[in-house]
Amino acid sequence: NCLRCILLQKEGVEFAGYTVPHPTQPEINVRIQTTGKPAIDILKESLDDLGNMCDIMLNKFNEALKQS
Repeated sequence: NCLRCILLQKEGVEFAGYTVPHPTQPEINVRIQTTGKPAIDILKESLDDLGNMCDIMLNKFNEALKQS
């Protein structure tokens, strides 16, 4: 859901969704429909953005732990 939310905020993304073919398999199918920029480029950018958000959250969490 986080990745989908980030994708939908990108300019030129008309649709973003994913399915999990089977819960016991470690894979997902991602579908991105864009106008203009290639979907793979937008996916890479979005994954970078998500990674950066996770790093920020981890840093804030660790700072809060030090203060408690």
